[in-house]
Amino acid sequence: MGKIYGNFKDGIFYHCAAIDKDFTSEEWYKYCDDTRYSDAIVATYFGFQWNAHDVCRNPHVLDVLNVSYNDHLQIKTAQRKDGLWVVGYDYCNIEVGSDACGGGGSGCWYDGETFSTEDKAIIAQLEYFKGKNLKSKYKDAINKAIFDRKCKQLTLF
Repeated sequence: MGKIYGNFKDGIFYHCAAIDKDFTSEEWYKYCDDTRYSDAIVATYFGFQWNAHDVCRNPHVLDVLNVSYNDHLQIKTAQRKDGLWVVGYDYCNIEVGSDACGGGGSGCWYDGETFSTEDKAIIAQLEYFKGKNLKSKYKDAINKAIFDRKCKQLTLF
């Protein structure tokens, strides 16, 4: 989601990076009421479509392991208008002793670090998961995905 300013700096409540527009709180609430929190696309860069909440609606999706809806790990990437890449994930039932599901930063403009290439973004996200108490099938799938991405980078030279 775009940046919300808690201190209302210069009367600005929300900044939509996708269209580089500042909203006062009244303007933002009116926008949300008028669009009914629509996922309407407000900008497209490099083929990636962004809504006013600065979320990419059509990220690239890498299925690291997709057993079922309740058993999967996906890495999602999108390229911003400045050419940098952002990364996020969706997961379900990947850790030992847990059936938790969730996600993070699935192509959000402001979430976390940015990367110069899509491969670097994917590798960084996969490395993050290596530090978790993962089920062995996910450890194996992540190691394979990292190996494949690094090999892909080497063939580019």
